[in-house]
Amino acid sequence: MSEMDYYHQCQGKYCWQRKERKNSMHLFNRMKSFSTEQVGDDLRIQGTLIDSIHEMVLELIVGLDDSVIKKVKFEVLKTGHTLICKELEAKAKSLEGCVIGPGIAKTIKEKTGGGEGCHHLVDLLLEGVKMFKQGQYRVIYYREKDEKKRREIYWNLLRGTCFYYTHGLEEKYRELDNK
Repeated sequence: MSEMDYYHQCQGKYCWQRKERKNSMHLFNRMKSFSTEQVGDDLRIQGTLIDSIHEMVLELIVGLDDSVIKKVKFEVLKTGHTLICKELEAKAKSLEGCVIGPGIAKTIKEKTGGGEGCHHLVDLLLEGVKMFKQGQYRVIYYREKDEKKRREIYWNLLRGTCFYYTHGLEEKYRELDNK
């Protein structure tokens, strides 16, 4: 525990709070928020980035079964360089038609990053891709009612991307299922 933090009881529960420090101030804050919803045969991913300097919003419409990015809407609502950064809204649209799959991170960085792009836009897009994948997994969860089949689908999708699904823990479930 640092000298800035302390543990105490608040509202009947224990929680961490910051001690007030002299000669200290917050210089920068950032929040990111994302949501995914199913709209017909597509997933809509909405994300926001708000910090001490920026406010940006992203919306992706992606085909649920083919993973094709159908629509990208990116808006720069606030930044220190609003007029120049507004030009990035068109760069984001260059991803329409791309498929979320192997190589998508590289494509996003090439089309929207670097000296002609914006690392905040890249960050929002990469997180949007993760949200799409999470949304796909949730749809699979709701489509497949049989628990054993559902777990088999998850194991095949997530093996190599997650400690749980990579290290054979599914075998323990299979053993339990067969008892």
